[in-house]
Amino acid sequence: VANTLFFTVIGPLLLADPAACDLDLLQRACALSIEPSSARYVLNLLAEHAATPPDVRSWATSALSGWFPLRPVWRRLFGGRGLRLLCMQNIADGQGDEMVRLVPLLHALFNDHPETRITLVTDRAYLYDHPRLELISFDEPGRIALALNEYFDGLLEFFEPHTPHLNHDTDLAAAIADYRERYAPLFDLLAATGWNRFTFDSVRINGFEWADALQLNECNGENVYDPALRLIAELGLPLRIGTQVHSESVLAHEPMLDRTWEHTSGDRSTRRPTALLNPFSDRDALKGSAPEKFDDLLLLIRALIEEHYGVVICPTGLPRGSRALVDDLRARLPEDLRQYTSIAPDPATSPSPSAAMRDTVSLVSQVDLVVTVEGWMEHAAHLNGKPCRLLLRPASGERDWQVWGRARDQDTWRFRGNPTLDVPPCPERPRRAAWLSLLNRINDPLWCDALRAIAGSPDHDIRRAALRALGRLGRSDLQPYFVALLDDPSWTIRSLAAEVLLERYPAAADGRPDRRTLEGYRAIGLVPFEGWEQVAHLESSALPAVRATLHDADPVMRREAAMILERYSRMLESPNGSGSIGATGMDGAPHEL
Repeated sequence: VANTLFFTVIGPLLLADPAACDLDLLQRACALSIEPSSARYVLNLLAEHAATPPDVRSWATSALSGWFPLRPVWRRLFGGRGLRLLCMQNIADGQGDEMVRLVPLLHALFNDHPETRITLVTDRAYLYDHPRLELISFDEPGRIALALNEYFDGLLEFFEPHTPHLNHDTDLAAAIADYRERYAPLFDLLAATGWNRFTFDSVRINGFEWADALQLNECNGENVYDPALRLIAELGLPLRIGTQVHSESVLAHEPMLDRTWEHTSGDRSTRRPTALLNPFSDRDALKGSAPEKFDDLLLLIRALIEEHYGVVICPTGLPRGSRALVDDLRARLPEDLRQYTSIAPDPATSPSPSAAMRDTVSLVSQVDLVVTVEGWMEHAAHLNGKPCRLLLRPASGERDWQVWGRARDQDTWRFRGNPTLDVPPCPERPRRAAWLSLLNRINDPLWCDALRAIAGSPDHDIRRAALRALGRLGRSDLQPYFVALLDDPSWTIRSLAAEVLLERYPAAADGRPDRRTLEGYRAIGLVPFEGWEQVAHLESSALPAVRATLHDADPVMRREAAMILERYSRMLESPNGSGSIGATGMDGAPHEL
């Protein structure tokens, strides 16, 4: 508990303002750790930060002695010279996911020596721009083949072996294995996707494995940045956090800001600082601002303008963030405020999605403040050393997905929305936590009608909490209501409905399925843990639940259900009509059905 407290609370507070760090305070904070060496990553950042007071830096540097056993090995092999590295970013993960693990490592390697050169094979060449970075696309097999015939000091391979379709090119695995056999690179790193923990499966230096010894194959800090930051520290590479800028960014930074303001009214000769506002989300409507809550967004824009910012609003090119929506939003502003706003290039009018994203990434590198919903832009702002305010919407990721090591001016913006717009409730954080806490304590039947109204919330977690509260009431007239929920688009709601029917309504009535069928629906809700094993145990009784999952709103669950049904069909078609069929659970581990 003490180590978790140090990493998640005390460490970030110290790093938010290293100039204010007091030696006595730091020593007392480190004494909280069960193992003193567990504080070494925070101490390392304080020792390297230019704003840290000299006495704090001196003590931290002294305390670090002997805590990084890999550093002497790295210096003996590579110290004092630039490296040639080949990086294969083969995993087709999210854009923010790629940034979290790869970009800090590229930054650190470039900053370590002015002659280090990296060849990067990626499907997102538009993200990157650095004079010592050579970019190769997966659409260029000839160039990839040439690279695999050169000697590199190091090979960094990002590849998912357990779920091959999550990679851009599965055929490259054999070619890279052959490369390892021929050249045996001195620095050999292998990283898979895993369960979204962004760890490193293997870190071999001069043939010796370090990943397990240094726990680089585990996420110890309860944050997605943790493994990459620890690897950089263990190697002794320069690591930047907050708004530090050591050298040129590896992210795209083409001139964009002047073009963005070009057709905007108002005098730009005395330009205000620019805030880039990204209020929309393409992947999840509840991560961004919906039109019915534009009044909240107008208050937010007004607040930025009153802080003397000019505001550039980002359209997404998709329906949830279209140029038409942005035009409507901007038209609602009074003219005296509208003159201080502009609209970023619309991806829908760009020659290609890649060009549009490159323009947006470049804007992030040039503005004075980034205000964004949770997602890739938060990571791009942090990695560019930009002040940032994170808008926490109902579906924003938890703290472990947010940037670790933020400066004081890189923080969440707990902007208060208008609660009268929440009908049914869909509050932003942190009001959302208060709603969930309330719903988890309701047991009074007088709440029945209110709970049914709250269960119409577009926020999935609030909806589920309201339904669970309804289930606790146990009213007999609610049984048909929960039977109907077995047709809900969400596997978690169907599982909850089955659980309520099994525990509160044991008698079969009002169309309630038999017990084994309901057990199948409930078992699906236990995925990715023991859920598929229970489905296997229930055999054909679980088929209704699996077929319902085939049409689920969650694409991963649809995929899992399709795989299971296909194997089940093959089993029925076998000569003896029996046998076991393998299914791959959401955690990538094989199960038997």
